[in-house]
Amino acid sequence: MKSSNNCQLIGNIGSELVIAKLTSGLSALSFSMATTTYFKDEHGDKQQRTEWHNVATYGKLSEVVAEYCQKGSNVLVSGTLRTRNWTTANEVKHYITEIIAEEVVFMGAKSST
Repeated sequence: MKSSNNCQLIGNIGSELVIAKLTSGLSALSFSMATTTYFKDEHGDKQQRTEWHNVATYGKLSEVVAEYCQKGSNVLVSGTLRTRNWTTANEVKHYITEIIAEEVVFMGAKSST
């Protein structure tokens, strides 16, 4: 049986970019991204639904995204989904599902400033 883990989204960066250096020396960047779907409800009224996604990048891609993108940038993100968990010092278990981006394309027009 075949299996695939591919994700491609177009939306807006919804948070400030957070970049860090890992102990390995590799750059890591994370941000949230919003995608909005428009539809008509049962009365024919136009509605919208916004979904929020966690995105992570690593290595050179992190540095490029940090240089050219910011909160509000319209981007296309391609990658894979990953869910990870961790436990805090007070034994609370947390889960996060994120897109591990392999490609981030800036979709907006260049700024004149």
